[in-house]
This record gives sequence, structure tokens and C-alpha cells, in this order.
Amino acid sequence: MATDVEGAIGRGLAADRLMQDSVMVEAFTGMREGLVRQLEAVPVNDRELAHELVLSLQLLAQLQKQLTRFIRDGQLEQMRKLQADKGGGFLRRVAGRVTV
Repeated sequence: MATDVEGAIGRGLAADRLMQDSVMVEAFTGMREGLVRQLEAVPVNDRELAHELVLSLQLLAQLQKQLTRFIRDGQLEQMRKLQADKGGGFLRRVAGRVTV
């Protein structure tokens, strides 16, 4: 399980670097703007091309959402690991005080 945690943290850090990289930001923005321009220029009767462009926009958005999920999951695992390294969480401390 430790490797899963470290993997999530590593993916999160890598995804964060990508999402903060100015070249990647510019690439995402440029691709989206280009797809929207093409979609706006598609003839009304060319439904197939319009559909392909919409799918491309959706895939681009899904990629960004997945990278954001990696970042969020990595941050969550980092917080969990930090909490565990500090001697456990709230529940463990409370359970130690409870007498039956």
C-alpha cells in the first residue's frame, strides 16, 4: 500500500508541475481556442465535423480534469501521510482514551 501512496503523491506532483508549466498552459489554451474557432466556422450541415470538434473539446477538458484529480489525490495522500507520521489521527487518539 505504501507504493500506492507514494505513486499518488508522485503523480500529483508531476501533474501539478505540468499544470503550472507555462508551455502546457499555453498549449491547452491554444488547443481550446483553435477548436472553438474551428467549431464556430463549421458549416451548419457538416454535423460530422462539428461532432468531432466537440469530442475533441470534451477530451481536452477531461484531460485537464484528470490532471486536477491527480493533484487533489496527491495532496490528500500527502496530508494523510503527514497525519500518520505525526502519530496517527484524531480517531486513534480518541480510541486510546475510551474505556469500556
